[in-house]
Amino acid sequence: MRNNSYSILVIVFIALAIIRADVKDAFWKINFVITADMIGYYEYLPATIIHQDATLQFLKDTTIANYKRYQHVPMANGNLLNKFSCGVAIMQAPFFALAHGMAPILNQQQDGWSDIYEIMVLVAGAFYFVMGLVLLRKLLLNYFNDFYVAIALLTVYFGTNAILYTTAQAGMSHAYSFFLFAAFMLLTCKWYDKPTLLKTAGLGIVAGLIFLIRPTNAISFLFFIGYDVYTKDLLKARIKFLTQNLKSIFLLALVAVAVMIPQWIIWKNISGSYFFYSYIGESFFFLQPQFFSSLFSYRNGWLIYSPLAALGLAGLFLLKKYARPVATVFPIIIVLMLYVITSWWCWWYVGFGNRAFVEMQALLAFGYAALFTWLSQKNRWLSYLLYVVCFFGFYLNSFQCHQYKYGLIHWDAMTADAYKAIFLQDSKPPGYDYLLSAPDYQQTLVKREPFFYQ
Repeated sequence: MRNNSYSILVIVFIALAIIRADVKDAFWKINFVITADMIGYYEYLPATIIHQDATLQFLKDTTIANYKRYQHVPMANGNLLNKFSCGVAIMQAPFFALAHGMAPILNQQQDGWSDIYEIMVLVAGAFYFVMGLVLLRKLLLNYFNDFYVAIALLTVYFGTNAILYTTAQAGMSHAYSFFLFAAFMLLTCKWYDKPTLLKTAGLGIVAGLIFLIRPTNAISFLFFIGYDVYTKDLLKARIKFLTQNLKSIFLLALVAVAVMIPQWIIWKNISGSYFFYSYIGESFFFLQPQFFSSLFSYRNGWLIYSPLAALGLAGLFLLKKYARPVATVFPIIIVLMLYVITSWWCWWYVGFGNRAFVEMQALLAFGYAALFTWLSQKNRWLSYLLYVVCFFGFYLNSFQCHQYKYGLIHWDAMTADAYKAIFLQDSKPPGYDYLLSAPDYQQTLVKREPFFYQ
């Protein structure tokens, strides 16, 4: 097989797997694509394009069509607030435009909510995730053999909860952030080769969208400073290089700020202030991060529902040998992201396997590739054993994703007993619902639980 073709085939295979899953589920037929938080991310589009009101004030007329589909909360000043930012909507806009143009051709309502709009939300999430894989592949091939890059990309998708957030819940922000992480890293590498105007503007756009979609993901900006820096001399050289290119840095920041202006205008019109904290009543508990719970709780622990992600974490220790330019900055970014993610009041994040970790796969892909490479060089038979483990991990992850989509794995009430009762089962056993234990949201909002949930 021609060099570098394994990873290309894997990306094509993943794209086809996403299409198959979406067609098989056909959730748009029951209006189950744009739901929950996905409404908040998306509704800026019908609000702006159809109703010409991104601030949602048109919803004060409760008789308006699709009123119940929109998500908002009343503010003290009488205005209506969508707590989610407009970043995802900006990235979905081209797909919304396609849906809007196709709706009359398909004899569907041009209302922003008919089947074609929901289908295009699925298409948008799949597109950005697959493009993220394409960009990530380019980065990985700088350090690893194509075969191990292919295995790493397979693990990113089939071995983690990314499998859900690119299909049934592709309207969430995570596939978009995954793409943006990959784009930011690739543009950073190219910028340091030659900081052109186009690359600088591109970095600014990507950085602005990363922050706009999920401000805590700004931790990834450390890559811009720490890429290829692992000694004091390299750090001094990096500082010198940046000071010599202050005009480019200023332009980058200016473009990033420009990307965020639409959201500031919306907040100004709603609250009277350009800078507004929209998650009213929700906060971080930075002195009480739920690190262990976020990783290992049956409620939604990341490594419980994406156990193969542990391979990526283990592979980080091998980056010094195989990918030196990222060996220092990646662990720093990941540790900081773990700290911030686990400090949020709702550490289980409601979903499948702590969805806040999905975009981190853009970094952990390097860990997967490093581990597969190292083991193949150390012991061929152990590497074969690892592939077998990965195969079963892929199957388990795919099956659990299926269980979640059809209600066997609960979005926030799982316990150890409930998990064991439906492990590899395709239907609920008698008394299953009694094994579930919902969290006390009101209590957790104001006070941390001292121990992790079951």
